[in-house]
This record gives sequence, structure tokens and C-alpha cells, in this order.
Amino acid sequence: ELYAWQRDRRLDLYWVYDVDLFDQWRMEQMSGHFSSLLESALAEPHAPLHRLQMISGRERRRILSEWNQTAVDYRKTACVHHLFEEQAAKAPQAIAAELAGRSLTYGELNRHASQLARYLAHLGAGPGVRIGVCLERGPDLLVALLGVLKAGSAYVPLDPAYPADRVAYMLCDSGAAVVLTQHSLRQLFPCDGAEIVELNTAAHGIAREPVDAPSVAVSPEDLAYIIYTSGSTGQPKGVAVEHRQVCNQLFWAGEALLLGSNDCVLQKASFSFDASILEIFLPLACGARIAIAVPGGERDVDYLLQLAIEKSVTYVDLAPSLLEALLDNPLMQQWTSLRVMSSGAEVLKPELVEAFYQKLSAELWNTYGPTEATVQATFARCLPGAPVVPLGKPLANTTLYVLDNRLDLLPAGIAGELYIGGAGVARGYWNRPALTAEKFVADAFAVEPGRRIYRTGDLVRWLPDGQLEFLGRVDHQVKIRGFRIELGEIESALRSHEEVADALVMVHERGRVKQLAAYVVARQFESVTSPNLVQALQKYLRRSLPAHMVPGAITVLSSWPLTQSGKIDRRALPAPEQQIREHQAPRTAEE
Repeated sequence: ELYAWQRDRRLDLYWVYDVDLFDQWRMEQMSGHFSSLLESALAEPHAPLHRLQMISGRERRRILSEWNQTAVDYRKTACVHHLFEEQAAKAPQAIAAELAGRSLTYGELNRHASQLARYLAHLGAGPGVRIGVCLERGPDLLVALLGVLKAGSAYVPLDPAYPADRVAYMLCDSGAAVVLTQHSLRQLFPCDGAEIVELNTAAHGIAREPVDAPSVAVSPEDLAYIIYTSGSTGQPKGVAVEHRQVCNQLFWAGEALLLGSNDCVLQKASFSFDASILEIFLPLACGARIAIAVPGGERDVDYLLQLAIEKSVTYVDLAPSLLEALLDNPLMQQWTSLRVMSSGAEVLKPELVEAFYQKLSAELWNTYGPTEATVQATFARCLPGAPVVPLGKPLANTTLYVLDNRLDLLPAGIAGELYIGGAGVARGYWNRPALTAEKFVADAFAVEPGRRIYRTGDLVRWLPDGQLEFLGRVDHQVKIRGFRIELGEIESALRSHEEVADALVMVHERGRVKQLAAYVVARQFESVTSPNLVQALQKYLRRSLPAHMVPGAITVLSSWPLTQSGKIDRRALPAPEQQIREHQAPRTAEE
């Protein structure tokens, strides 16, 4: 409450507040904002409200000059494969990667990748050329990715676990000229279109190529990869990332983690997600060793822990949901080699941080970053006992702005949308100029002209110490088990079925378990058998969507429950309890 007293020719204002609801710093800030608002109104009494300023000049300077003072002079001429080649030249006999008893030294990996690059050159590879890669996780995948980059091309990850329809769409949309795959995955690709190279079949031809790297003029502005993410319009969208953006991430992470030849990094993420950049290219750029999880091993907690212990893994990146499962495992305390763990892609809760430090002596970092900002944009070293786990501060050469819907700066404590600028901002969306223009906008606060900022859709606020706190989303994008999902893509897929008139997808949360729940309005509800339609829809979705995007529950309705204003009343939708099961503990050793 605000009280005003007139004393002679002076007006005194007093704020009265509940100390259980408001911190003193927040009230002092509110008082300052009110003063700024009054001064702005007096200066421009006829101005519309949206032009009046709440933020003071001092706060503006603090955000722009103090909290975003992140400039670091990293090498501007490097490309991703150059960083690996430097390590291979330093220590060619050092182990680069290991999988199930098979290992590759830096020298071997460098030679194999160079031979593949020369082989690809005969097929037209070069700067600007996109090459699809569809391989199981393993040393051959490392050779393929490095070979594509050495040839000057950009790789397009095609996850073997994805449905054939989705792989075909990404292949067509990216315009990939060549696809590197293996014989067991050949059925994913049609006979026409891109040239298919089965690496195991072509091994003899590749081995005849010279072992030195081809002479290709690759610049930091050239594409390194196109990673496809879930799209709200019904189709995945490709994020085009250049070498310079990846290198900025690798330079920062290598320094921050103090990663070197004595370290080992666990590689378990699908290479169709940008978390794989830190698991593959970061260790290779720092001379560290990679312990590769066998395909499917990323879903086996016991196996992952045994591998981490056996290979003395020192750094790993985990989603909070996987971290929670690991912490429940008694093997976790035997993982004494771990130095640093970063956790991102989901909200990291204080109780999980507490559990981590009770069982391990390593450091835990909360990291955040969308694919469009190249893996990570913020980090915070987590501390036990903190009531909130912040997203943290910007990385090197990264700028963060919390803006209102008019793209004006918001001060600490006020919720707004997060925009990311700086060296990590991607080129844009592949073949989507309109969407790129919508999401990558001009940076009005940059000193250098032409800079862009990425609109994340994440709702955040500054904390008093210059760290960010995550509050939610401004749209319908969700994160489940670390996967980024646009609910609109699932809804669009459901609506394309001939028996569905309309669809809505939500996240159903029960205890610690989050699942996707879909509601569909049937075109002919009276003649539809609900269980049969549900099974048909799930089978239909699996043809075009990856498994993590297929709802665990689908409820068939005759019509939507509506509010008085005619909108869908989400609170009146039936709970999908009949299809979402409670978590069951394993009953046998195999389970």
C-alpha cells in the first residue's frame, strides 16, 4: 500500500508491505521505479503511457555495462575441426574415444576423418554443401562428423531412431547432397534423391585416399551443422549454426571447465541434439578422452554409472530427470572421478542440488541455452541450501536482455521475455526467412550495428546479483526428460488424421512424472470406438514423430468444454488417468 502525506509544500510517500511476501530490495526497487515513472510523466506530460520510463539510467547502465560485460578476445579464425587437428598434432598417440573395448587415438581419428573428407570431395563436398549423417553412436560417427567438417561441408544429423517420414522430411528440407550411413540403416532412405554412402561398404575405397587433410578454404562464417528441432507449425525446423558460434562455445567451456588431457567426457546424447556438441567436439578440442555409451545405453542407469566409474569420467552433462535417476542409484557414490557435472534442458530444483552434494564432492552447474544460441548461453555454479537455482550469468561474448513486449529493457525483479545476443546466436532457420526474421531481431542495445538477438520465448527475471531466474514459457513449448517439444507440432499431426476434427496437447504432471496428454474431438464421435481410435492415432503419430513426442495418453471427446467466452476450458478436461500409469518399481533383476 502507498500512503501520501502533505507536509507544507512537500509530499511524502510511504510504502507499507508484508515482509513475508516482499523482500526489502524489491520494495526499494519498486519505490525507485515509481519515482522514475513520476519524473518521466512530468518531463513528458502528454506522452502515451507506454513511452514513460520506469527503469532508471543507473539500472540501465548496470544491465548493459556490468551484467553484460562478457567480452573475451578468443581466436576469430578457427573452425571446429581445426581445434581437433591441433590436439591430434600435439598428442597423436593419446586415446580420443573408446567404445566397448574399441579405441581410437587422436592420430587414427584424424587420419580416418581426412580420408573420408577426401572421399567426400569426389562427391561434391565443400563449403555450403549439406551432408546427412545417419549412424549409430560410436567411433564411426566421430569419423563421419569430422570428415564432413574437414571437407568444408555442414553435417545434418539424422537420428536412426526417428521415423522414416521425419528423416525423409529433414533430408529433403536440408537439401543434403550425400548421406553417410551404415548398411543396417539403408532402409530408411529412398532410392532417389541424395547419394547414399554406406561407410562399412565403402570402407576399402575410403582407405585408399591420402591420410592428410584436403586443402579446403573453410571460414568461421561457413555452416558447421543444421540441427532440426520441434516446430510449432507441424514440421521440424532446422537451426543453421556456423563454425564461429560453435568455437566460441568450445573456447569458453574448455576454459571454464579446465578441461585437458587428463579428463574423460561421457558421450550418451543423440547427435541430433546440440548437447552432443559438448560431448563430442569439446573433449576433442581440449585433448580429453571420450567414453562412448553403446546405442541404447543412455536409457540404462546402471550401465551409465558403471561406464562412468570404469572409464573415470570427470565431466558429464545431464538433464535433471536423468540426474535424479542416477542419484537414486547406490552406485552413484562410487563415481569418485567426477569433477564437474552440468545440468540443463529442464528446471533444476533446489532439492536435487541438495541431494547431489550429499552424495558427491564434485561441482554442479546449472546451464541453459536454446539450440538457436548454440548449446549454452548461461551458467551458474549451484550451491546447496539456496532457495532458488538460478540460470546464472551470460557466458563469454554473450549478452542477455529481459524485455517487455515493446522490446524495452526491464529491470531486476520484473518478469519479461529473455533475448540472447552475442557470438553464439545462430545464422537462423534453414529455408525459413519469415520465421528467422520473427525470432532473430535487431539488437537495439549493441554498440556495433547489425547485431541480432534471439527471442527465446522463456519468461525470466533478473535477480539482484545479476543472475537470471527462470519462470516459465510465454508459448506452448515444453521440456520433458530434456527434450524440447512444440505442442503445436503434435497437435498439427493429430489434426491431419481423417477422423480428428480438432486436437489439444498438454503436459500432465503426476508426482515426479511428466507425460504428454492429448485430447481429440472425433469427427463422428457416435460411430467411433475410443480405444480403437486411440491405438490408431498413436500408430499414426509414430510414423512421423519421434517416440518422445507421442502422447502417452489420448482422450477422445465429442466436443470441447467451453468457457463463457467460448474458449476451451482446460480445467474442465477429464484427467487422462486411465492411460497414464503410476510409476512401478522393478519387480525382477532384468526390469
